[in-house]
Amino acid sequence: MRQDSLLAEGLRRSTTFSDLNGAFEEWAKKSGIEKFEPMEIHEFPDTGRGVRATTEIVPSARIVKVPSRLALQVNSLTKSPAWCDEACWKAAKWDARLAMMLLREEQDARSDLKPWLAQLPRSFNTPVLWSDAAAAFGVVSYPALSAAVAAQRAEWDAARAKAPGAPSKEKWDWAMNVARSRAFSGPYTPSTFVGSLSTLFGASTLALVYALVVGGAGAADQAFDGFLAAVVFILCNDFLIGPRFSSAKRHVLCPWIDLLNHDGNLGKSEIAYEYFSDAFAARLDPDGGAVAAGSEVLISYGPRTNDVLLQYYGFVQPNNPFDIFAVQQEMLILDLNAHRTLSAEALPALAKAGLTDPTAFHALSADGAGESTSRLARLVLHPAAASQADEGKQPLSPTAEADVHRALAAVAEARLAAMLLPEQVAAAALAEDVPRELMTAFIAEKRRVLEASSRALRRKALGVGA
Repeated sequence: MRQDSLLAEGLRRSTTFSDLNGAFEEWAKKSGIEKFEPMEIHEFPDTGRGVRATTEIVPSARIVKVPSRLALQVNSLTKSPAWCDEACWKAAKWDARLAMMLLREEQDARSDLKPWLAQLPRSFNTPVLWSDAAAAFGVVSYPALSAAVAAQRAEWDAARAKAPGAPSKEKWDWAMNVARSRAFSGPYTPSTFVGSLSTLFGASTLALVYALVVGGAGAADQAFDGFLAAVVFILCNDFLIGPRFSSAKRHVLCPWIDLLNHDGNLGKSEIAYEYFSDAFAARLDPDGGAVAAGSEVLISYGPRTNDVLLQYYGFVQPNNPFDIFAVQQEMLILDLNAHRTLSAEALPALAKAGLTDPTAFHALSADGAGESTSRLARLVLHPAAASQADEGKQPLSPTAEADVHRALAAVAEARLAAMLLPEQVAAAALAEDVPRELMTAFIAEKRRVLEASSRALRRKALGVGA
C-alpha cells in the first residue's frame, strides 16, 4: 500500500475538525511540507477555516514551502490524461480540468493525498448554489452579478456534461467550487532544476562512456563538446528562454497554501514557484505589518472586486480597495439622458465606435469611473468632439471633460438613490430566502463605492474645468 494509506482509511471514520487537521498536519510533515513560522489551522468566527499565528510573525516572512509533487496542477500546455477524452480536455477551462483531477484523486482509494482531500471544505455558500431568486440579486438591484452567475451556471453544466465518469451535479459543483476558491495561478516553467541536473548527469555519463568505448584521437574532445552542448542547452532553456519567455500559465491546487485566506490590502504578499527546490512557497506582504499571536495569517489573492469575491469565494471584503459598481450600458445611457437630454447624434456616435451592446457593463469606482465608462459618456454627451478624440478614448477639452465628470457623478448618485439601505435589504432578504448577512454586506459596500465615486468625480470636475 502507498504511504499514508492506513491513515487515509482512518480518516474515513474521523469527522471532527481536530481529527482531520491533526491527520493533515501529520501527513504534511511526512510529505515534506515545511512551515517556517509557528502557525496552526483554526476555525475563525468571521472568516471560517484559516491559519492562525501562534506567535508573532514578522512582515515579509516566508511562511511555508510545499513540494510541487503534492499539488494538483494544470497548465495551458497540459495534454489530456489517459482517463479523459481529448476533446473534453481541450474544451475544458482550467477550473474544469482541476475539478476533473480533484474528483479523480478523491475516487482513488490509494491516493497519497487523502489526508489533504479529507480536510477540504465539503460545502460552500457561493451564489452558483443559491436559489434562482437569490442568485438574481433582485433584492440589491445588481444585474451585473446576476448575469455573471447565470453564465457561470451554464458553463459549469456544459463542462459537467462532458466530464469523465458522469459526476453528479452536487459532486461537480463541489469540485468546481474548490478549484475556483482555492487555486492560484502563475507562469508555467516547463522544467525543474532537479530534472535539469538529471539531464546533465546523463549527458556527463554518456560523454564518459563515449570517450572510454570509442577511444582514439579526438574522442575525449568530441565527448566534452557534446557535454558542453548539453550544458549550454540547459542554461539557455532553463535560465534564459524557459522561465522568462514562456507564455504558458499554470493553475495550482496546493495543500496548506490553500488554507490561507484573502485580504486585498496585502498586495505584496506572494505565492511563488521556487525553481531550484521544485516547490511552491508563500511569503507575507512586507508592508502588511507583523501578524500578532492569535491573529489570522492572510495573503492577497490579487485585485479582486467584491463581485468576484462573492461569486467565487462566498464572502464580501469591507473597504475593498478594488471594488467597483458595475452599470449596464442601457442603464448608464438612461441615467446620462436623465441628467441631460442627449442629442440625436449620441447613439450614432456609439454605433460608429462599436459600443452597441446594451447588456455590456461599465464600472464606477471609488476613484471615479472606468475607461469604458468615461469613453461612453464622452461619446453620448459630446459626440462631435469625442469622434475627434480617438472615438472617446482620449480626454476632451477641460470644460467638456468637467461636464463628463459631473454627468457621471449624477449617474453614481442616481444608482445610489435606487438602491435599498442595508437594513431594508436585510428585511427583504428574510422574505425572499436570500442570504441576509452576505446581501447586507454586499449592498453596504456597493453604496460605499457609489458615494466615493460621486465625490471623486465632482472633485475631478472642479479640478479640470469650470
